[in-house]
Amino acid sequence: MRAKPMTTKPTAYCLLPTAWDFLRRIALFLIGAAVIGCAIAAHGDSIRLNDQAVARGGSITLGQIAELDGVLAQALSDTVVATMTDQQNRTTVTLDTVRRALEQRKINWADVSLCGYAACRVVIPEAEPSVAVSDASLPGGVSNPRDEVTLNSRMTLRDLLIERIERMAGASSDQLQINFDQRDDEQLKRTIFGQRYEVEPHTQNGLGRLLLRVRRYELDQVVEQFTIAADVSKRLLAVVAATAVERGQSFTSGNCEVRQILLDDANVQPLEDPDLLLGQTAARQLRAGQTIVNEDVRSAVLIKRGELVMVRCISGNLVIRTTARAVQDGAMNETIRLRNERSREEFSASVTGLRQATLTLNADTTLAMP
Repeated sequence: MRAKPMTTKPTAYCLLPTAWDFLRRIALFLIGAAVIGCAIAAHGDSIRLNDQAVARGGSITLGQIAELDGVLAQALSDTVVATMTDQQNRTTVTLDTVRRALEQRKINWADVSLCGYAACRVVIPEAEPSVAVSDASLPGGVSNPRDEVTLNSRMTLRDLLIERIERMAGASSDQLQINFDQRDDEQLKRTIFGQRYEVEPHTQNGLGRLLLRVRRYELDQVVEQFTIAADVSKRLLAVVAATAVERGQSFTSGNCEVRQILLDDANVQPLEDPDLLLGQTAARQLRAGQTIVNEDVRSAVLIKRGELVMVRCISGNLVIRTTARAVQDGAMNETIRLRNERSREEFSASVTGLRQATLTLNADTTLAMP
């Protein structure tokens, strides 16, 4: 019997699964590369605005006030974002100001992101005498070796104390008037880079006379401590007496006005809207220029002591009118004492108008009519 020859499948059919797997891997690689490329492009360079910076005056550039990440961002470091005059020793650069400066350079915001603090406070350090120090161990005998100084570093003790006072007063230095004692000038000029200072105020009230206890540390030890005094006032608009106002005199548009004042007491709340004073009277005598607070104002007196008052007595649906004599002054909605002229008895009623009052009667109330 003749054996049948053994048959096999063509080699090409055996290679098909391997070829398909190879093509699939190439496709997945290309897709992955495209996704990674898109992610890198979407990330772009970044510009992060610092909260504080140090400058030498004149033109303030982007590189002085922000952290620049990426080649494109670093190429923008010379962009001028603000200018300081010779009379200025500090200024503020906002995030919007930086954005406008970059838009003038036709920046594509798809390539660069802008973030960081809403504003950067830029200061010019006070000049200090320089001392040349050479170090033979440095290449070429480099003079004045220094530790790295970041743009967010505070320059002097004065800057540190002003920052603390701003937090206590809840206002920026532009809104405050801060006067340090002249005897503390040398202490305030101290450079505090690389040193540890602690500031302890004697009170949490950020206005008025402040005493700030300052301690300097080396490692964990206090090596020096002293007290710095400062007078702090806050600038704000408030209502003041334009002329002298007598007690009981009505406020008008002619005797009160809005001015900028310096407030040195956080417990005082000046009035800010002059319209709220019209028709009111002075609770005490006010001198011209004096700031007007709530305690200085009372509603207009509608009933004066000794005047005859028309009293409406209300009992259910019945209203009876009578007269009584005022025992005390009264303003709108105040409750005052009145005297029945016939019985000489006193009772209380609510002021409802000029020489008018209202009394609501109940079962326990008796009132003899004149």
